Amino acid sequence: MGEQEPAAVDDSSALDETSDSTEPGYKAAGMPALFQEARRSLRVLAAKLVAIDHKPHEQKDLLVGISCLALATPAIPAYCAGDLPTVFVTLGMTITSLNADYLYLGTVWNVIDRWCALGFSFYMYWLAFPHLPLLSSLNAIPLVGFLSYSRSSATKEQWSFRHSLWHFFLAVDMPFFLVFGAYSDRFFKHSEVISNSSGGRKPTMPWKSPAKLRKHLDADLDPGADEATEAGEACDETESSDSEPDVKPPPTPKQAASAALQRLVAQRNNNHKVLQRLNAEILGHQRNVLVLFCLGNWAAMAAPEESEVFLSSELHAVTTQSASRNRARWMVAHFGCCVAGVVVCSLAVLGYLRSSLPRAGLLRGSDLMRGYEDDCFKVGMYYAGPARLPSLQRTVQPDAQACQAECMMQMGCQYFTFWPDGGCLLTGWGATLKATPLRFAKTVTGPKECPLARPVAADQGLTLEDWDPSVDGAAPAPPTLPHEPEFQIVVAGQLPGVNGTHCTAYPACVAVKMSGDCCPNAEGVVLDCCGSTAASRYLK
Repeated sequence: MGEQEPAAVDDSSALDETSDSTEPGYKAAGMPALFQEARRSLRVLAAKLVAIDHKPHEQKDLLVGISCLALATPAIPAYCAGDLPTVFVTLGMTITSLNADYLYLGTVWNVIDRWCALGFSFYMYWLAFPHLPLLSSLNAIPLVGFLSYSRSSATKEQWSFRHSLWHFFLAVDMPFFLVFGAYSDRFFKHSEVISNSSGGRKPTMPWKSPAKLRKHLDADLDPGADEATEAGEACDETESSDSEPDVKPPPTPKQAASAALQRLVAQRNNNHKVLQRLNAEILGHQRNVLVLFCLGNWAAMAAPEESEVFLSSELHAVTTQSASRNRARWMVAHFGCCVAGVVVCSLAVLGYLRSSLPRAGLLRGSDLMRGYEDDCFKVGMYYAGPARLPSLQRTVQPDAQACQAECMMQMGCQYFTFWPDGGCLLTGWGATLKATPLRFAKTVTGPKECPLARPVAADQGLTLEDWDPSVDGAAPAPPTLPHEPEFQIVVAGQLPGVNGTHCTAYPACVAVKMSGDCCPNAEGVVLDCCGSTAASRYLK
């Protein structure tokens, strides 16, 4: 683990020399590489959506089962808002997740859960986007971060903690977007509904002193009391004058017309008084309904003799309404800070995954490439000139398959080299194949994509002897290479077999107990074990 790749020492100058010379070729191959990347990504995505991607460390765990039940939390606000379809969809998603992650691990429920989760994510986004478009779109960042963190697990303990954390995050994230997004009109706009029912009239309350408040309420309850009293007195005087005994001579036509006019005026004033009282009573009832709603008390209204209690209750109601609004604003600010913190943490997790953890682990376990490595992977070799693309840093991967998957995910990568200490170097067009020193005999290299059909050589050529595990330093013998140029070792500017044609000059050939001429063999094929460095202790 402590040893370093020889590319950092042997090819440091070659890296600088060849980086400029290979740039035109790299640009020329940029467009084909783009189509190859798109084709590979679509193929991997299609394989992942229909494959039962069960890993050995994914085992039944009680914490994961409990976290699956926590996914039912969005059904609570949906039920309160009367959205029964969302309630049933959420419960169905919870049952699917419980079957896939706890009850029936490694079965077809894994594929069903993957499709259901994808559809449910789009459904939740469709509900929240009209109300919170920017926040619901940015929510993809923490979602991808937590999901990648869960998928990068390598042991049972890591998977139990990380997958449960992923479920608990969803149990908080989805209700948040329902309460403050999809159902915000039903949870936070009751006061606006009451205001609209009163015709948009907002009561004005002078809170300077209790005396002014009482006077203002009395005026609202009977704003036309004075005018109605005057009109009533005028009407009473008219009626009393009519009821007096007729001791005077009959009125003249002019006096009769004047009396009729006075009666009409009194009747009009009386009608106006009744209308004013009805209007005052309606406004008072509306204000009392608002007060009782804020207090949560639907009892009968206060009696007239309890005016003091009524005034104090109304004052408390308005204060409570103001406090409720402040509390709602505080909750919104609090959740906004929480979401911002989650976004920052997710960005940090994504950065950590990009620099340290094997992102290619997402492609492992799909059996998409397995079974073809023996046909295209080379042992004891590495690519140099340049050994690593300048735009790509060295990463640490668990095996050669993960290193190859990392190469598929990087634009411009054509070949990978996986070193014994876990280092993964990616290079592109123009790199040449070289042999590694003896201490790096387990180095694996190959192209970014193995063919889906095994290549069959026209002539099998030399048949290697069986591998003997008792021999110290021995390695499994690679299969006979086909005659296609892609899988033959070609070192530009040098003859095949730089140390001669005899097998004893190459440590990898000696390790598999080969003898005679093999670099090249009788058919002119240069085998994998042929390298440019001779090992003196193997020489005979």
